[in-house]
Amino acid sequence: MQSCWFNYRTFSDANVLLGLSVGSYAPIADAMSDEQMKADALDVLRGVWGDAVGKPARMLATHWSTDPHTLGAYSYPRAGNRKDDFDDLANGVDDVLFLCGEHTIFDYAGTIQGAYMTGLRAAERVIGEAA
Repeated sequence: MQSCWFNYRTFSDANVLLGLSVGSYAPIADAMSDEQMKADALDVLRGVWGDAVGKPARMLATHWSTDPHTLGAYSYPRAGNRKDDFDDLANGVDDVLFLCGEHTIFDYAGTIQGAYMTGLRAAERVIGEAA
């Protein structure tokens, strides 16, 4: 698999189509300019649905492998890791260090939802400790 597509109409009223480049294709796509990435995506979509695919109203692209703050984005487990290893990271350390990120919630690992949800969870813990 080189790309994966998600229709966000399943989750919201917004007309959002999310495309993810995965595996060995991810660094190839990440090296593309935004315009090249858009053309590549439209080629794939038109290969499936033909002329029914119009032009996008707006496109947002990431280049995570070259972003100095992420250098590749998602975490990944080692062989032998357990579900609890993800969730254990959420426990924090001595009620003074609270971790968040998609790597701290197994059910949403590798997702922006997991990163967001755990950020809220950590903020609530910090506020609770400060109160």
